[in-house]
Amino acid sequence: MVEMTFKERTELNPSDSAFTGNVMAFYGKSPAYFKSCKIDAVLTISDCHSSVRLHPEGMCKKKHRKDYYKKIKTLRKAIEKYENFLKGTI
Repeated sequence: MVEMTFKERTELNPSDSAFTGNVMAFYGKSPAYFKSCKIDAVLTISDCHSSVRLHPEGMCKKKHRKDYYKKIKTLRKAIEKYENFLKGTI
């Protein structure tokens, strides 16, 4: 497995807003999870007082990485469908 790292945080509100919505994505070495593997991945979507955290079973096995990828891809499609619906209401 090739060691790769990804870490990005995207604010969901304007910089002058008091609201704290953001999306945080991470993939890489982590001493906190799966000590035998030390690879972790997480996607967190937060807005004010609520958060949704997608965290795979483990990232050492290719099957787990594939399953997590499929989950993220499905989430993206669902968000795109909702976005298209909302666009029609504006």
